Amino acid sequence: MKDIVPETIGEKEYKRFYDRLRERIKHKLKNVESKVGKTGVDLILLAPDLFVLLYRLMKDERVNVRNKIILGAVLAYWIMPADILPEMLFGSLGYLDDILITLYVLDALFADTDIDVLLENWSGDPEIIKHTHEYSIKVKNLLSIIGGNIEQKVTHFAELMLKSGKE
Repeated sequence: MKDIVPETIGEKEYKRFYDRLRERIKHKLKNVESKVGKTGVDLILLAPDLFVLLYRLMKDERVNVRNKIILGAVLAYWIMPADILPEMLFGSLGYLDDILITLYVLDALFADTDIDVLLENWSGDPEIIKHTHEYSIKVKNLLSIIGGNIEQKVTHFAELMLKSGKE
């Protein structure tokens, strides 16, 4: 996630970035499946799809400025090397906080962004984007397995992002 997608990226280069990102995550997940199960692996594999969705929504003229501010904050969080679950320390499990924050924010965006806008910008299975709330609950459960109060910290951080976008 630390690769920054340039503003002038073409569709061909964009696809390569997406594919590289997905393959990197998939490769790292080989050692994790025994810890988090198939559902956990499937949720972590949402990372590249969600990152690309955030980027595309930022560029989409149909997304209002308030939501673009929120999306920008979430993208910045993905790129920051130091976050609640740093990938450098937790490996692929480190994407869980990024995924939860993204799902939490997307769930809130459904209130004033047409589902068709989200679907048009989504690279993954269309059924997944329609169930962001359910997936956010699954990610929260995985975070609670990791331990501590990580789930509360991530949820609190996502709420702060949403509040700052409204001001």
